[in-house]
Amino acid sequence: MVCTAKRDMRFLAKEELAKNPFLNFLGWAFDAIHVKRDEKDVSAIKESLKALKNGQCIALFPEGTRNGLEKGQKAKDGVAFFAVRSGAKVVPAGIKGGTKSERKVSITYGKTLDYSQYKGKKDKEILEKITEEIMENIIELTK
Repeated sequence: MVCTAKRDMRFLAKEELAKNPFLNFLGWAFDAIHVKRDEKDVSAIKESLKALKNGQCIALFPEGTRNGLEKGQKAKDGVAFFAVRSGAKVVPAGIKGGTKSERKVSITYGKTLDYSQYKGKKDKEILEKITEEIMENIIELTK
């Protein structure tokens, strides 16, 4: 994604990746934001919101992992939270391949989604609605 997005981006990455020397180096090189998974990591949230406020791009997988759809994982509302909290636009990306059985990777970017009309809202139903719409876009892009 870093090579095809045509802009700088910072990834939200699980903190466990820092234990692998190569992945730790990539995290450093691409200025990753390390996240403690399955808990509200306040420092990662603050750093992400600050980056968005400064016009930076944050890349994250709504399911919490790269192959979440294939693993049947339910999307979390993190993307919606950041979009609503910061007013940042969302660019869905569908990723195909990159597995042991299909090494070739293709990435398809969708149309920009704007949820600025919800900026500052904290309604759980709104976050769920936005998350569902984003995931529908991602699923369509992976076909």
